[in-house]
Amino acid sequence: MEKRRAFLENTLFFALVLALGLLGVRWLLPLLSPLLAGFFVAFVAARPARWLHRRWRLPQRGCQSALTALLYLGLGAAIWYFGARLVVSLGSIFSSLPGFYAREIAPLLSRFQEWLLGFIEGFSPGAPVYWEDFFALAGGSIDACLQKLSAWAMGAVTRLAAALPAVFLWCSVAVISGLFFAADYRSITRFFARCTPPKLAQVLYLVKDCVQRSALQMAKSYLILMAVTFAELAAGFWLLGIAHPVSMALLVAFVDLLPILGTGAVLVPWAAFLLLSGNTGLGLQMALLYAVISMVRSLLEPKVLGNQVGLHPLVALSSAYLGGAVLGFWGIFLGPLGAIVAQDLIAHGVIRLPGRVREARRRGRADREGRGEKPAKGG
Repeated sequence: MEKRRAFLENTLFFALVLALGLLGVRWLLPLLSPLLAGFFVAFVAARPARWLHRRWRLPQRGCQSALTALLYLGLGAAIWYFGARLVVSLGSIFSSLPGFYAREIAPLLSRFQEWLLGFIEGFSPGAPVYWEDFFALAGGSIDACLQKLSAWAMGAVTRLAAALPAVFLWCSVAVISGLFFAADYRSITRFFARCTPPKLAQVLYLVKDCVQRSALQMAKSYLILMAVTFAELAAGFWLLGIAHPVSMALLVAFVDLLPILGTGAVLVPWAAFLLLSGNTGLGLQMALLYAVISMVRSLLEPKVLGNQVGLHPLVALSSAYLGGAVLGFWGIFLGPLGAIVAQDLIAHGVIRLPGRVREARRRGRADREGRGEKPAKGG
């Protein structure tokens, strides 16, 4: 009974910790996100600052502040350049959707309608009358949906412009807090270390080292997958005779980094458009290219991720799926990272599984018997 009670207490404790962690990620993390972003930038600049201090005898505090400022300048320039280009491109695309439908899609649907009505008339002469009304209603619905989508997109740009003050406030807090964190990084980290109980501090240091190491390994694994996808796309586009195959492959490979979208966000509409426009051969070849890339990625992703971070492919796949189901987009990356941390804590004995505890007790009992010691009472 004592062992069962201890097992239930441990289970309830870890369930409570997990629930509090999920609540923190859901509610507390957005509130503290600018401060956490500032601390993260200061943390990234800490190691290069220490290297510069040891190598060139430069003041570490000044180096870390300067590196933090440079990181912010680089991030700001990249976001400003690519973000502005993205907003302008999306605005032009969505605003031109109705004209694109009238110019490209409507004639394709009209030809398809004529072919289908002729095919149906061969079986039932009176049926095309009803199908003509259906196609007219469907065409009007598609046109109305595109009009609403275009209006929604333009409204989204307006809402984005209205949200700029809040975004500016968030960025200001992140930048200012990051500079403050960088200026007194050692004092702040030492203060939190003194306020943390020794056992908990040891666990937190272990988690920090594990996350830092595993994040780099995960980034390496996703870059490997991106390189494989890029090579497949470049070869496929070159064989299919697509203009600028390398540039197009690089663009689609960047989209493939987003697990929610993937290559299907580009290749599937592309193949559908080719099929509807009458270019059946190229459309089928594009669909085949997408199928090959999807199959290769589904086979490689668990294996590459597992080899880089030390997870079993099934665990890597399951943790990515569960993380995405619970936490959304970022859970796809945080799920495997959490599994790696849990595996590391189990390996260091911080988390004790019942089977491992019994195995350790059996080994201890065998060692005592081998030394001729009497077994402990109740052991």
